[in-house]
Amino acid sequence: MKLTIKPLSTKALLNGGVAELLSYAETLGVAADISDCRSVCGVCRKTMAAIKDITEDV
Repeated sequence: MKLTIKPLSTKALLNGGVAELLSYAETLGVAADISDCRSVCGVCRKTMAAIKDITEDV
């Protein structure tokens, strides 16, 4: 069974930007390594990928 979390992460991103997406990821227990990201686009990609990884395991 796959959780429907991705639409919620997209909603968080659209409503509050990357800061809100990171906050949402934190509530899920997701800790993406964003130390090497050079832009907000990289942060978004890595965070969304980390959220996707945990939702595929459920």
